[in-house]
Amino acid sequence: MALRDIVNVQIRLESTAVQELNFGTPLVAGAHVHFLERVRSYTTVDQVIQDGFDPTDPIYLAAQAALSPTPSVPRVLVGRRQVDSVTVTVDAVADAALYRVTISTLANITGETFEFTSGASATAATIETGLAALINASAQPVTATPSGGSGLVIAADVGGAAFTVATTTNLSVAQPVPTDDITTDLVAIRDENDQWYGLVLAERTQADQLLAAAYIETQTKIFGVATDEAAALLAVSTTDLLSLLKTSDYFRTFGYYHQDAGAGEYPEATQMGTSFTYNPGESTWAFKRLPGIPVSDLTDTEFNVVRKNLGFGKNGNVIVRIRNVPMTYEGTMASGEYIDNIRFRDWLQDQMSVNVFSLLVNSPKVPYTDDGIAAVEARVQQSIERGIERGGISQPIFNEETQRREPSFVINVPRQADVPFNDKANRVLNDLTWRAVLAGAIHATNINGSLTVGNL
Repeated sequence: MALRDIVNVQIRLESTAVQELNFGTPLVAGAHVHFLERVRSYTTVDQVIQDGFDPTDPIYLAAQAALSPTPSVPRVLVGRRQVDSVTVTVDAVADAALYRVTISTLANITGETFEFTSGASATAATIETGLAALINASAQPVTATPSGGSGLVIAADVGGAAFTVATTTNLSVAQPVPTDDITTDLVAIRDENDQWYGLVLAERTQADQLLAAAYIETQTKIFGVATDEAAALLAVSTTDLLSLLKTSDYFRTFGYYHQDAGAGEYPEATQMGTSFTYNPGESTWAFKRLPGIPVSDLTDTEFNVVRKNLGFGKNGNVIVRIRNVPMTYEGTMASGEYIDNIRFRDWLQDQMSVNVFSLLVNSPKVPYTDDGIAAVEARVQQSIERGIERGGISQPIFNEETQRREPSFVINVPRQADVPFNDKANRVLNDLTWRAVLAGAIHATNINGSLTVGNL
């Protein structure tokens, strides 16, 4: 006789975890041929170098900028824009020199290496031709076309196919040009890996930045840009990047003016690397030091043109030096809303969704009764109270009339008896609303005082 015939114990697990969104990882998107997947994760800049990126590559510089603060984000993602062809350049011509190209495709992930040894009368053209013959004789789904000494073009046989190209001494790979528009690339990157929150573009083409800003506006993510356009410092200009972003009233894109934005500086990436180390709600994006990023030496007029300035500025951000302290100012999106408010709102929305969804998933059912409605209300309150702990929502507020501290939020839920028949029949709970007071942040103070020789 089995024990279960006498004592039958059944235990149901109600511990299904719901994945939360990631609000602390930046992604650098750019065109390259260093890996086949759309997204790869890096925890150190050494790993970026090991994958074949050059220290002068825009993708490396942006990733380095994001990983440079102390403390820094735990990882940076690199997103690959599609490249259908790339040019290999002969950097040096020598007698009896070895020229090596390694190509990987999805059909041959481990890769195939092609080696050509130059002859006594070698030229860049003969080296290109020799390598092209070896590559084209292989089964790799690419075609190599020599260009008479101006570069060996390696192209995928099928557009949109991924391939990698690596070279050794005497050869180099030119910076590739993306095949698809930035929106198409971002959709492909997101579809493969959506565990990132902040976007940085390695290449700063204004058209790409504007398209990316429009796309990010539809996502639960943010986008950072930087420009060195002289027109960004002029109040009369309406066609510079900061002006165009402000005109579009983007709530998810923040812009920097920086004089070295076109020379390898990425203040937007370093800002993410710094601010993403704080939980949403804990920190403003102003007054932050960005290691390695020089300050901008602006006149007061230029400073006021760039920043959020009573509606007259361009809602951009700058790095300034005040009393010998280099710092960011003022931490706003192109719309003028503060970056920390947008990030906290995104986090709170996700928290509330996850908390309520986990209640539905882990319960046999949530009844459409006052008790069931109260269970949903409790999950909403739990999310708001965690927002208070994070610093995004105000602590209880002192009420002058009652002389007591009162909650900084209110939640309104319907009674089961007042729910319309159709709502209950469709099993949809409507009319659950809440309001809470943002904690905000102090960015400026006005202090008035007086000195007297008499008594107070």
